[in-house]
Amino acid sequence: MDTWKTAFFTCLVLMMGSTLYLGFALIDAGISYTYQQESLKTAIKSNEVLSRVVLASSKAYTQEDLLHLLREIDPNAFIAQEKDQLIIGDITFKFENNVLVEVVQYGI
Repeated sequence: MDTWKTAFFTCLVLMMGSTLYLGFALIDAGISYTYQQESLKTAIKSNEVLSRVVLASSKAYTQEDLLHLLREIDPNAFIAQEKDQLIIGDITFKFENNVLVEVVQYGI
């Protein structure tokens, strides 16, 4: 009789432990998937902005012109303006002598 009780409680503890482990693994997978989807949305939005700017920049734009263009494309975006750079999301526009020389996209 004692062997039966020991086996039952051992199986019960193992089943509860495996259920908890699988529950945590499922929650972790869901959180990881959510972060992945948000990262993908950010990358798609950045690529859309970048493609619009590249299509619209057939002329040589100054830093102020590009800042105005970016604000027209996405008025709610946070655009950081530094001395020789414009940063919007994960895209950095680099300028030398007020002329666009490089576009760098981080995070992809």
